[in-house]
Amino acid sequence: MKRLRERARVRAAVRRFFDARDFVEVETPAIVPSPGLDLHLDAYEVGERDGRASRWLSTSPEYQMKRLLAEGYSHIYQLAPCFRRDESGTHHNPQFTMLEWYRASADVEDVIGDTEQLLAEVTRGEVRLGPRTLGVLPPIERLPVCEAFARFAGWTVDNKIYTYAYYHVGLNGEDVGDALPNGTTDTGKGSIPNGTAYGPNNVPGEELINNSPARILGNQPDAGTHLRRP
Repeated sequence: MKRLRERARVRAAVRRFFDARDFVEVETPAIVPSPGLDLHLDAYEVGERDGRASRWLSTSPEYQMKRLLAEGYSHIYQLAPCFRRDESGTHHNPQFTMLEWYRASADVEDVIGDTEQLLAEVTRGEVRLGPRTLGVLPPIERLPVCEAFARFAGWTVDNKIYTYAYYHVGLNGEDVGDALPNGTTDTGKGSIPNGTAYGPNNVPGEELINNSPARILGNQPDAGTHLRRP
């Protein structure tokens, strides 16, 4: 009963927060023609019936909400039921509720501001993690990704992060020194055989990025965290 009341309080707080900022609450379909393109998400199929093609339970309301954005709805939010196979464990359930919101014509600082203020309002300024109590009142510290990895995981660009970011297909054993920071070709597994890239814990790169090539975007110091598909 206590958790049900807390859940109801959180949902009401989320709605008050967005309603006060002139966002419109929307409700998009839970059964969709395509579950999305994320290779790491497994959707539940709703089988073919009465001659209709199979459909899927939504893994995220993203695509449906972006259709509303395209129609001109500039500030929208949703508390959506989502469904993902193979996500059952201590911290995951195959069915869960996702909060998703969009604000058009805004920059990243606007969305960060939304997140800070929402977190403070819903949690009343504190989050408990086991024996620890964390203050979450704005402003929350901002860290570049590489700095956060270095500080909290001891994982820096100079060792293995960069191995995510260079081409692992089609190198055919050519010299890739220019593609790595400071001309390095050491991946922690010796020289690079036949263009195979190795990532954290010496996992082959093709397993890291689902057989999709990635390339570094320039020779900046944190290039290893900037990926794109060609």
